[in-house]
Amino acid sequence: MKTRPALNEWKICAETFPADGSAEEKLGFVLNYALLAPSTHNTQPWLFSIRGDIGGALQADFFDPIDPIHSAEMTASVLGIVFMGFAMAIAVGSPLLDFLGMGRLLGVSSVCFIAESFAIKDCP
Repeated sequence: MKTRPALNEWKICAETFPADGSAEEKLGFVLNYALLAPSTHNTQPWLFSIRGDIGGALQADFFDPIDPIHSAEMTASVLGIVFMGFAMAIAVGSPLLDFLGMGRLLGVSSVCFIAESFAIKDCP
C-alpha cells in the first residue's frame, strides 16, 4: 500500500505549487492551504470541490485500494454529490441575492456570523 508523505501545513508558499506534479501532489498542496482556513469556534467546516480531470486520480488513489471492482461507482457517487451541492447553492443563492440585493445579503450574513460566534456551545 502506498503511503502519503506527512504535510506540514504551516510551511507553505504559493510559489511552491507543483504545477508539473501529479494530481495527488496538487491536491495535497491545495488541501494544505485549506487546513489554514479559520472558522468560527475553530471547527473548520471545510468544503472541497473537485474539478477537471482529477476524477480519475481520485478513483485511483482513494477508491481503487478500497474496492477496485466498484471504485468507478463510488467515484461517480462522490462527484454527483459535489455537483448537486453546487447546483443547490446556485438554485437557492441566486433568487435570494436577487430578492435581497448584495448589500442586504452581506448585512444579513454578517449578523448571522456574529450571532453564531457568540452562541453558547455544549462542548467542554
